[in-house]
Amino acid sequence: MDVANACYWNAVELNNEGVTNLEAGRFEEARSTFQSSLMLMKFALKQEGQRALGSVESTQGAQSQQAPEDSSATSYEWSSNPSEDTPVNGKESPIVSCTPGSTELDLSGPFIYRRALRIYYPTLTSIPSELIEESAVVLYNYALAHHLEGTPSSQDKARSYYELALTILGGQRVQLSGNHLIETAILNNMGQVCHELCDFCASQHCFGRLHNVLSTIANSCMESYFDANDWQGLLTNLMLPQPSLAAAA
Repeated sequence: MDVANACYWNAVELNNEGVTNLEAGRFEEARSTFQSSLMLMKFALKQEGQRALGSVESTQGAQSQQAPEDSSATSYEWSSNPSEDTPVNGKESPIVSCTPGSTELDLSGPFIYRRALRIYYPTLTSIPSELIEESAVVLYNYALAHHLEGTPSSQDKARSYYELALTILGGQRVQLSGNHLIETAILNNMGQVCHELCDFCASQHCFGRLHNVLSTIANSCMESYFDANDWQGLLTNLMLPQPSLAAAA
């Protein structure tokens, strides 16, 4: 196994280990693991780029070149949903979210999509050429680990990493294992973070984009790919009232 492949497989394993930490509320360990995964993913991409360049140079003048490896064998799976009272490194979580399924709609704060993503690669023999989906997934997980910490500084970092993950996706709706849409999770949680940071204009912009995505999902009859409570929670964010300018001041 060459360096690029070894880095990629290790990055995937670290991502999945981070998801396990996240499920257990070990957010500090999860952040450290996701950070290591991102570093290895970046190094794997760099090594693969150099290898591809060498391959092109060595085959100049040839009539044809081998087609790139199909990355469709990579699949993803949402993690279990940590409860709101999951300890944060031994302490009660400061994050408060509305509770889907309750008889009364709780608008004290937007719903947080709490599920991370595991990466599986059952049939891949070499790494995908660009690692767009994988990088976005690890960044989303990394952002979520900061988000659920609930402190002001962690909220700022979560927003930055959510934005970076969305940028990597290029605004395209990436289908993940059974049409799971990572863009949905990112836009929802970005809207929640912006609301928490009192950037209500940015929050409404995120939820506006989320509305368009959810409409597409509903029109395609794909809402069943989300847990029923999660789906209801996503919809409640679309009804979140816009604070008045006086209240926001």
